[in-house]
Amino acid sequence: MSQSIISSELFLPHNRICSGFTTRELGSDYQKIASLLEVDLKNINTLKQVHFNKVVKLTEPIGLEGVEADALVTDLKNVIIGVRVADCLPLLVYDPVCGVVAAIHAGWRGLVSGVIENSLHAMTEYGCALKNCHVSLGPCICEKCFEVGQEVVTEFKNKFTDVSQIIFAGQKDKSFIHLKQAAQIILKAKKIPEKQIEINHWCTRCENNVWPSFRAGDATLRTLAYIALKN
Repeated sequence: MSQSIISSELFLPHNRICSGFTTRELGSDYQKIASLLEVDLKNINTLKQVHFNKVVKLTEPIGLEGVEADALVTDLKNVIIGVRVADCLPLLVYDPVCGVVAAIHAGWRGLVSGVIENSLHAMTEYGCALKNCHVSLGPCICEKCFEVGQEVVTEFKNKFTDVSQIIFAGQKDKSFIHLKQAAQIILKAKKIPEKQIEINHWCTRCENNVWPSFRAGDATLRTLAYIALKN
């Protein structure tokens, strides 16, 4: 496809799913996304994201941004699930054995409150073994750009035993947070093999010409990280 969608290399060998990360060229224009993917708009399902840890197990289509939560899990075929981002970390998960997918919106609040763990637990309720899961970590703000105050640092120190690869010193009382590294630590702790974890190194703020960034001034523009099972 065009540069309006970036594909996950991890998922390319898997022909039973379609997935991608839209760039700022396409954003979260659902009508254009539906047209480009050649699907009915009613088959795209997203959430009213609230930066927490609630997960929705999708048993029937819910449409666009109607339910408050930050992750979707489903085994439905030909149903697109997605999360909108502009600095926060999107994760797409696929279990090729059970045929289950997840789309996770992990801002720092959701990450420390357990949205990744809750999403993986929801997948196990479908019968998934986490050792079979493949996870793509999409574009988000990088550890050189995500500057935070001590209140955020405290939340991460309460969450992780070792923060040496997550928190880095900044100017004065500020620090920098590595969201992708934090997510990878969680995934490895859940016994997902490292070879099945893909880390996309795009930074939404550094490459703001490609991706929207809230911190770079994109107040409303969002991109969509999406995944769907095919028949």
